[in-house]
Amino acid sequence: MRTLLGVLALCLSFSLVVVPSEAGDTTDVIIIKVPVIRKNLVNKEELNCMASNIYFEASTQSRIGKIAVAQVTMNRVRSPEFPNSVCKVVYQGPQVPKNRKLCQFSWYCDGKPDVVRNKRVWRECIYIAKHVILGGVPDITLKSTHYHANYVKPWWAKKMKLTMRLGDHIFYRQDKYVQ
Repeated sequence: MRTLLGVLALCLSFSLVVVPSEAGDTTDVIIIKVPVIRKNLVNKEELNCMASNIYFEASTQSRIGKIAVAQVTMNRVRSPEFPNSVCKVVYQGPQVPKNRKLCQFSWYCDGKPDVVRNKRVWRECIYIAKHVILGGVPDITLKSTHYHANYVKPWWAKKMKLTMRLGDHIFYRQDKYVQ
């Protein structure tokens, strides 16, 4: 039951608060609150970078899958191994100089036009991006900094710790980041 409530809170971006009842007995009351997100609290450029990454990496995934992609982006921002802003992480170029098509996120340098075709999914990506950037969603990826689609086998996956599988993605982290 606790897991179900946790997933519900994550999917709907609600926070759960347990308070003792006023009657003085041992029953608890669960209050569900919807967090208020103000537009001016999130840098518009960073929000757009995060939403773009979610959209082009996970537009066909569930809401939880989109949240996981956003969490990986934020975990990279927090890591000393990557740039310290959302946009710099998302648009980080190839790490292998011989292959200019190997960016950190494949959509960025795949040569295809980056056009938002589904406005409903784009709005969902904006919503998720706001909540993740502001820290309003717990990290379900267990501090993952990498992921890939389940139909590819990247060379770096052998060097990482597999943390979870979600939808079409497999998530990893480097063991040195385990805390």
